[in-house]
Amino acid sequence: EFKGLEEASILVADGFLVPGKNDGSVTLVKDPGGASEVAYKLTGGKKSWFYHRAVPLHFGSARGVLTARARKPILPFQDAEGELVWLEQPD
Repeated sequence: EFKGLEEASILVADGFLVPGKNDGSVTLVKDPGGASEVAYKLTGGKKSWFYHRAVPLHFGSARGVLTARARKPILPFQDAEGELVWLEQPD
């Protein structure tokens, strides 16, 4: 649950391992499928990374989204990378 968000919302983690489809993001969609649907991109600027599962969390006074992102180059001699990312909700 996000502070100040009254309508139904979903988090979308996207981007794929498929070449050309790997620039992902985490997006918050308010009122999905509804007349007032609006999408807010929560991430960006990490070229060639894709995102897996985004989960809203709150503990204590901290609220935000926990997500995992990864990068898997096509060339076999390049290393894959992964990160666990905390996106803190601003006050």
